[in-house]
Amino acid sequence: MEKTVIPIKELAKRWSCTESYIYKLEGQGLITRTKLSKVCFPIKQVREIELSEEDSPTLKTVRELKDMNKKLDEENKYLKKSLFELSRVVYGGSYEEKWKV
Repeated sequence: MEKTVIPIKELAKRWSCTESYIYKLEGQGLITRTKLSKVCFPIKQVREIELSEEDSPTLKTVRELKDMNKKLDEENKYLKKSLFELSRVVYGGSYEEKWKV
């Protein structure tokens, strides 16, 4: 017989997240627990969330952070290049070459 509810610990493992994240989703009204003594969630609701076409909050956040990281990497490369060029003008060579011990 198939399960009708899933305990929070098992759900966290299934979704590769923490239990506190599931509590956060519950607080946002995205998932509701059953009225059992243990903290469990209806398997039907879990499957609906998994099959929904909307991005999960986690996936959306990861995408945003990856985009931000890429932009910061590009900015970092640009600033390093600028610093290198500036140090050649100011010190007559690269900053790294001048101050190596």
